[in-house]
Amino acid sequence: MEKPDPTPGVSAELEKYEQEQYEDWLQVGIAAGWVSDVGCATHHGLPMRDWEEALVDNGDDPCFVVMRVWMDGMQHVTMADVIDDE
Repeated sequence: MEKPDPTPGVSAELEKYEQEQYEDWLQVGIAAGWVSDVGCATHHGLPMRDWEEALVDNGDDPCFVVMRVWMDGMQHVTMADVIDDE
Protein backbone atom coordinates (compact mmCIF):
# COMPACT_ATOMS: atom_id res chain seq x y z
CA MET A 1 0.00 0.00 0.00
CA GLU A 2 1.33 3.43 -0.93
CA LYS A 3 1.44 5.96 1.92
CA PRO A 4 -1.50 8.35 1.57
CA ASP A 5 -1.06 12.12 1.52
CA PRO A 6 -1.80 13.54 5.01
CA THR A 7 -4.25 16.15 3.73
CA PRO A 8 -7.62 16.96 5.28
CA GLY A 9 -10.18 14.27 4.55
CA VAL A 10 -7.72 11.38 4.32
CA SER A 11 -6.76 11.10 7.99
CA ALA A 12 -8.67 7.81 8.38
CA GLU A 13 -6.84 6.39 5.35
CA LEU A 14 -3.48 7.55 6.73
CA GLU A 15 -4.28 6.09 10.15
CA LYS A 16 -5.18 2.74 8.53
CA TYR A 17 -1.91 2.78 6.56
CA GLU A 18 0.14 3.48 9.70
CA GLN A 19 -1.65 0.71 11.63
CA GLU A 20 -0.95 -1.78 8.82
CA GLN A 21 2.71 -0.74 8.73
CA TYR A 22 3.00 -1.17 12.52
CA GLU A 23 1.37 -4.62 12.39
CA ASP A 24 3.72 -5.73 9.58
CA TRP A 25 6.75 -4.40 11.51
CA LEU A 26 5.67 -6.18 14.70
CA GLN A 27 5.08 -9.49 12.91
CA VAL A 28 8.60 -9.37 11.42
CA GLY A 29 10.07 -8.92 14.91
CA ILE A 30 7.99 -11.74 16.40
CA ALA A 31 8.78 -14.12 13.52
CA ALA A 32 12.51 -13.35 13.79
CA GLY A 33 12.48 -13.97 17.55
CA TRP A 34 13.58 -10.40 18.32
CA VAL A 35 10.53 -9.60 20.44
CA SER A 36 7.91 -11.49 22.41
CA ASP A 37 4.31 -11.67 21.37
CA VAL A 38 2.13 -8.79 22.55
CA GLY A 39 0.68 -9.13 26.03
CA CYS A 40 -0.38 -7.14 29.08
CA ALA A 41 2.27 -6.99 31.82
CA THR A 42 -0.37 -5.96 34.36
CA HIS A 43 -2.72 -8.89 33.72
CA HIS A 44 -0.42 -11.57 32.28
CA GLY A 45 3.01 -10.72 33.69
CA LEU A 46 6.20 -10.26 31.72
CA PRO A 47 7.09 -12.90 29.15
CA MET A 48 10.01 -14.89 30.56
CA ARG A 49 12.26 -17.66 29.36
CA ASP A 50 12.38 -20.80 31.49
CA TRP A 51 15.76 -19.92 33.02
CA GLU A 52 14.52 -16.41 33.90
CA GLU A 53 11.43 -17.84 35.54
CA ALA A 54 13.65 -20.25 37.51
CA LEU A 55 15.69 -17.31 38.82
CA VAL A 56 12.54 -15.56 40.02
CA ASP A 57 11.19 -18.79 41.55
CA ASN A 58 14.50 -19.22 43.43
CA GLY A 59 14.18 -15.76 44.99
CA ASP A 60 16.71 -14.04 42.73
CA ASP A 61 15.99 -10.50 41.57
CA PRO A 62 16.94 -10.38 37.87
CA CYS A 63 16.48 -7.20 35.85
CA PHE A 64 14.22 -7.45 32.82
CA VAL A 65 14.90 -5.02 30.01
CA VAL A 66 11.58 -3.69 28.75
CA MET A 67 10.84 -1.50 25.76
CA ARG A 68 7.45 0.09 25.26
CA VAL A 69 6.17 0.78 21.77
CA TRP A 70 4.42 4.14 21.88
CA MET A 71 1.30 4.56 19.80
CA ASP A 72 -0.09 7.98 18.83
CA GLY A 73 -1.57 9.80 21.79
CA MET A 74 0.31 7.85 24.46
CA GLN A 75 2.41 9.77 26.97
CA HIS A 76 6.14 9.33 26.37
CA VAL A 77 8.05 8.49 29.54
CA THR A 78 11.81 8.24 29.81
CA MET A 79 13.80 6.08 32.23
CA ALA A 80 14.88 9.32 33.91
CA ASP A 81 11.18 10.06 34.60
CA VAL A 82 10.74 6.61 36.15
CA ILE A 83 13.92 6.79 38.26
CA ASP A 84 13.06 10.30 39.49
CA ASP A 85 9.70 9.02 40.77
CA GLU A 86 11.28 6.28 42.91
